[in-house]
Amino acid sequence: MNFNSATLRRFQDISSTLVDIPLVDDYRYEAVDRLSHMFSASVSAFMHWADAEGSASNLRPNDMYFDKMDQQLQDQYYSEVRDVCPISCWATNNQHGRRVGTLHSMLSSRQLKSSPLYQKILVPSKNCDILVILLKINKRLLGSISLARPAGAPEYDHADIRLAQMLAPTLSAIYCNLVLAEELARAQQKHLKADDTQPKMNLPSSSSYGLSKRELQVLNKVFEGLNSTEIGDQLRISPWTVKNHIQSIYRKTGVNNRVSLLKVFTSPPREDN
Repeated sequence: MNFNSATLRRFQDISSTLVDIPLVDDYRYEAVDRLSHMFSASVSAFMHWADAEGSASNLRPNDMYFDKMDQQLQDQYYSEVRDVCPISCWATNNQHGRRVGTLHSMLSSRQLKSSPLYQKILVPSKNCDILVILLKINKRLLGSISLARPAGAPEYDHADIRLAQMLAPTLSAIYCNLVLAEELARAQQKHLKADDTQPKMNLPSSSSYGLSKRELQVLNKVFEGLNSTEIGDQLRISPWTVKNHIQSIYRKTGVNNRVSLLKVFTSPPREDN
């Protein structure tokens, strides 16, 4: 594959940025934002498939992130389109084995125009073709990124598909590491709650590690296994504010991910000499 230097720099920039992101939620926001600019998309979406067991009906609101889509259309997608979306059908059908596809390659023009996705989402939002990148490790579908171009813009061509194919393995590997880290943290937390013989949480006081009152509240929610969106909902702050608090907690405790943070507070307290 031959790409110009500007494209290669953008690819490197996306990869280096995403690899430093410590949280699944933050990855979704950043990946969608950067890929939307790269592929000139007007509306984008990220679907988290890792917990959906291959069925769109199992996707929860927290599993779906839309960028620049009206809230009413988001609600309509969830209630009327989600279960019959052709992109979801394509994504969960592992027989094709591909990581990249376009909406126009999935359906004929007649099929597309009769679909709820076209009638209820694409037409009202004034969008046309959609580029889809699947985030997969082996046969496990972890996520999908959909990038819709506005009506009147060129459809995705072979060059766009080739670029997306080059990006897909790196995007998948980075997201896989984040998903597995969160799954491990949840499993450890569940095991600790179920087994009284395991070390208890050594929750810090307000003076321990120099954590603020709000950081202690966020830390407690992390211990409960909540993600950034769920923590923000419960504490009535934005996911980005939660992210900033978690980053501060990482710095103060000397770790860089939730698994390591969990270990800090499940290890027996150190005894002073």
